[in-house]
Amino acid sequence: PSHAPKWVYDRQQLWNEVEKVERQWNAQLAREMNVALPKELSHEEQEQLAIEFCNDVFVMDGMVADLAIHRDDEENPHFH
Repeated sequence: PSHAPKWVYDRQQLWNEVEKVERQWNAQLAREMNVALPKELSHEEQEQLAIEFCNDVFVMDGMVADLAIHRDDEENPHFH
């Protein structure tokens, strides 16, 4: 969200802070999703689509989204 502190953009610090807050030994700290991106879109359009999706589905509900786009296979662009 727009009010998030700058340190959340550092993945290492973000996940260290998440682990500090959670006290249950069996807590689920994260979930992973693998979402396909249309290969017909430009890289910029793919990135914008992924960001909008994460904002709409996760961030608007108060969750953190740690997004990684993979294009190692141009026929299968996707994000986690």
